Amino acid sequence: MAIADKKYEKKLEKIAVLRRRYVEQLPGKLALLKGQWQLCLSGQPRQDAEEAFIDFKKRVHHLAGSGGTFGYGALSDVAKAMESALFSLEEACQLTIDDRQLISRLLTELSLAVDRGLVEGVEMSGEFVQPLRGVPSPGQTVYIIEDDVHLGAEMEDQLLRYGYDVAVFSDALSAEKALSENSPAAMIVDLNLPEGELAGARLANAYKSTLPDKKPLIFISARDDWAARLAAARAGGQVYLTKPIDFSELLDSLDTVGLWWDEVPYKVMIVEDDLVLAQSYAAILQAGGLEVLVVEEVSNLISLVSEFQPDLILMDVNMPECSGLEAAGVIRQKAEWISIPIVFLSTENDINRQMEALRLGGDDFLKKPIDAEHLTAVVQMRIRRFRKLRSRMQLDTLSGLLNHATLKARLQTEISRSLRQDSDLAFAMIDLDNFKSINDCFGHPVGDEVIKSVSRLLVQRLRHSDIVGRYGGEEFAVILPDTSLLVAQELMDELREQFAVINHRCKKGEFTCTFSVGLAALPPYTDVNGIIDAADSALYRAKDEGRNRTCINEGV
Repeated sequence: MAIADKKYEKKLEKIAVLRRRYVEQLPGKLALLKGQWQLCLSGQPRQDAEEAFIDFKKRVHHLAGSGGTFGYGALSDVAKAMESALFSLEEACQLTIDDRQLISRLLTELSLAVDRGLVEGVEMSGEFVQPLRGVPSPGQTVYIIEDDVHLGAEMEDQLLRYGYDVAVFSDALSAEKALSENSPAAMIVDLNLPEGELAGARLANAYKSTLPDKKPLIFISARDDWAARLAAARAGGQVYLTKPIDFSELLDSLDTVGLWWDEVPYKVMIVEDDLVLAQSYAAILQAGGLEVLVVEEVSNLISLVSEFQPDLILMDVNMPECSGLEAAGVIRQKAEWISIPIVFLSTENDINRQMEALRLGGDDFLKKPIDAEHLTAVVQMRIRRFRKLRSRMQLDTLSGLLNHATLKARLQTEISRSLRQDSDLAFAMIDLDNFKSINDCFGHPVGDEVIKSVSRLLVQRLRHSDIVGRYGGEEFAVILPDTSLLVAQELMDELREQFAVINHRCKKGEFTCTFSVGLAALPPYTDVNGIIDAADSALYRAKDEGRNRTCINEGV
């Protein structure tokens, strides 16, 4: 069994454990519910009766939402009917004789539903979706299937310099053996192989069904006719490059089809006061490959959103400290969080209340109980849309890195986090050496390719937690959380040396170029402008001392 499948099985086991825990807790939940109902009817002092009634409504709400989620649809249906009957009642004293009889009858039905569920149990269904597989992570292997040994070796060398793992095969037979054993992150396939014309297309087509969805498939060929391109398209090829290969175009193609631009896992924050239900949602989304943080105390929301930086917030409408609508209003007060999708979860049937939830800052409204496949599909769809929108607002169009304004905002966030957690933070300013002469000698389009080359190297070689931006022109910046100045210097020197040996090709020939780095850290610098100015000063020193070096500013 593949590692990914084992992880998926473990996540399914976790969901099964949560279901068993829920079942074990059902008799206790039912007993507490009946106890609270008796207090509502017992003629206790009014304050006690009202507190019992509030607690009773809350417990009914939780059962209405959680029953179906854990596979007990009948229980959820009865609880929803009970919640609907209680909806307009604010106090126990408002209960009429008919209300009391209806709730008592529904409680009996609820007991029967629980008993049936405990006897019959629930099956683990196949409703849980497989993890997102469209975006491989660094470290997965790119297969190159090319019978020209020298070209295969050259492509391998170029990809290795940018951090890709590469395996090269000179014929379809050896590639078939590897494909039967492992799934690559991407495939670069020559259309014509020793096995014959269009053998590369036949190979890719034969293994297309066994590869995870949307794996990048790039065809290369000396042919540029309709039949060749059609064969490549039918085999699932997203990109078709003609020989001689432009390596910048090849690397851009890997970027375009998604090999590294979107490799950070989708991040979801769940705000739900029913912990077991929240953990169930978390397990479902984690089984789909998402990173999840559960928030029980809504008062912690601001600090946790700032630290976790979610792509989406999944929030219950009815919570004890404040409603989900009120919490959404607080989140929307911060300009940088206005675009974060908020999806409300509730048993609410009133369409006017649902519309009010959307008007007050929500992006979607899901009714409990919600099945696992629907939940994951909605969350993934919303996050994809959010990331595309955010990329247009926050990313530099040429390099794909964070733009100047977004980078400074992220730096402020990371400085605040580091000060709060008493952790290290390093900041690097990077500037291409003699970049004007590259533009003058080879032209601005070639200069743009060099900028993209630096961007690609930084993103590929740094951690997901590191933050990379284009500061302006040929200048870049990197935020390195939890990194000391010494470690940052070693890392930047390694990147600098790797970039210096990369060959850049254009019509006028080949050339190499270098960059210089200035570093500063927290402590001693504790504000955005201070750490930027310190790193910039170190960068100027690196330039003055001969370029292609890293200098640090340790402060006073």
